[in-house]
Amino acid sequence: MPGIKYSPAFSLYRIFWTSIDWLFPPDCVKCKTKGAMLCEKCSKAISAVGSVGTRCGICGDLLFDEICGRCKRLGPAYDKVVSAGYYSDGLDEIIRAIKYSRNIGLGLSSVPLFEAALQGIEADLIIPVPLGKARLRERGHNQAAMLAFPLALALKVPYSSKALRRIRETRSQVNLNVNERMNNVKNAFLARSNMIKGKKVLLVDDVITTGATINDCARALKEGGAQTVTVCTLARVKGSEV
Repeated sequence: MPGIKYSPAFSLYRIFWTSIDWLFPPDCVKCKTKGAMLCEKCSKAISAVGSVGTRCGICGDLLFDEICGRCKRLGPAYDKVVSAGYYSDGLDEIIRAIKYSRNIGLGLSSVPLFEAALQGIEADLIIPVPLGKARLRERGHNQAAMLAFPLALALKVPYSSKALRRIRETRSQVNLNVNERMNNVKNAFLARSNMIKGKKVLLVDDVITTGATINDCARALKEGGAQTVTVCTLARVKGSEV
């Protein structure tokens, strides 16, 4: 994906939301300036994760070698992780607004933020990390899907929210350590082989901390026959990288 060349469908989708913003001007989620959900100044202030230092070719952690020791030791199921930025600089506010306020327009506004992260990435199916049924009923939406759908529309890549499903409920990952997170989501996902076999999958989520959830998603996708699994998140947490 050498840069994002927006599809005609995405352009129409963006025109629709621009019209809504013109009629009902929103406040920037970061600086509260009226006129856009994410103003140009705050958007430019978000630094791409890959723009600083040398990074592991798989998990994207900072290192001084081609592949980090952790990935060599554990051999994660995913092939690569890319992120638009860190869980700061405004991305934290964006994620909270999407996650808890169902701000659909911010999913659209986030698409350009992925451009640097997706350089050189190939995909023929985009899938969001699924929520469990109980959490979906409680929240009313899946924040990963709110990021994945407009991204798929922009890239003109097929999107599916049904190719991967969570087959058992799990505890919230908040306040769990690395081992607890891995055990909490172990074998929690199942892929539909007929939808993903032989495909290069782009798995989308809002934020990555330890990578336990995305790793089990990738495991399920690989077992279902996916050719490759690249994980794309809007943010990653500083100090607790994969």
